[in-house]
Amino acid sequence: MKILLMSKTILFLGTITSENLLNKRLIDQTINANLAAQKYHRLLLEAFALDENMQVIAITRIESINRFKHLYRRGFTECANGVKFIYLSESRITILQFVLNLVEVFLIIRKLNSNLVSKVFLGRDYLKLWSSIYVYLVNIFFNLKTFATLTDLPAELFIHSSPLTLRERIYLNLISKYSVDNIIAVRKNLVLASNIIFKNYVIVEGIVDSVKLENDECQSILKTNERIFHYSGGLYKEFGITVLIEAFMGLECEDCRLHLFGKGFLQDYIIEKCNEDNRIKYFGQVPNSVILLKQKVSFALVNPRLTLLAYNNNTFPSKMLEYLNSGIPFLTTDLPSIPNNLRQYCNMISFDNVEGVRDAMHEILVGNNSILKNRAIEAQAIVQHHYSKLATNCKLQDIF
Repeated sequence: MKILLMSKTILFLGTITSENLLNKRLIDQTINANLAAQKYHRLLLEAFALDENMQVIAITRIESINRFKHLYRRGFTECANGVKFIYLSESRITILQFVLNLVEVFLIIRKLNSNLVSKVFLGRDYLKLWSSIYVYLVNIFFNLKTFATLTDLPAELFIHSSPLTLRERIYLNLISKYSVDNIIAVRKNLVLASNIIFKNYVIVEGIVDSVKLENDECQSILKTNERIFHYSGGLYKEFGITVLIEAFMGLECEDCRLHLFGKGFLQDYIIEKCNEDNRIKYFGQVPNSVILLKQKVSFALVNPRLTLLAYNNNTFPSKMLEYLNSGIPFLTTDLPSIPNNLRQYCNMISFDNVEGVRDAMHEILVGNNSILKNRAIEAQAIVQHHYSKLATNCKLQDIF
């Protein structure tokens, strides 16, 4: 592995892959990935990489569905958009993989740390236990500056799991023991509620990639007379998916469609509803490039998260920035976490129950299309200015 001599090095441990590899694994159905977290961390590292004096390395474990087929599979490296990805070895024997990966991480950091010219920042995904353990263990020897990304509260990871398993209880106990120099968080309230010991923090609510669709991709989008409501993300009751589906089924609109993308505990329920109402279509988990194309033919993009749940009120779904970056009208529940500079561009759902969501969908259907479209285009310009990789890089420079 060739390591460059730069004045600064960001070395991040987390479950993250390049976009090309992620898309390939999704098509092959050989990866179990949180797509929102994947995208956030990938764009964050690409934002770091905009600094010409900074080397960015991601040390990652692929959450492979086929891991248990291999006694040992050697890792590999690749480079994409200024980031070097080092994929650790895999093994079906969990303890063997743990030890092998720990040794690999130790050797990589030792090689980097031997270069006294480069200042190394060692980062971890706060919500990944293996990442936290490795950073803690190897830093006993190297004493590097550390940082953590905080995209959620650890306890909220198990909102869909009740009661907690022994493994989950151990995880929550261990994860709270570590301290870091810097925190990169999606919301300030997460920093305050996390009980992490830290020196500095920076808020990066989300990042958008200003990739434009190529001409041949645009031409592949067929014009349609259907008015499509689009949702992509986690398919959980807590995210308002059952409310969204029931509200849509109550709409008297023959040319309306509801397109759902993602995975979660409600997949069987959604398939059942698709059979009941042929206006509803479920596409499963697909590459983000496909999502972006599907958004472009949608009538409106929907975020139905329930405001009655404290979990949803404390988070700002990164998917919302992607929606606002699409130039397509955006319909959402009135989450307190929506930044003030974006509120005026959202078409709000006043009541997040079946009747409230159905009424909001009806209102946008009978609304002034020109006004809706102009508001969506204004939102796109604001998001690309304030939440681009370049804008994120400027924020990061304050503490790195």
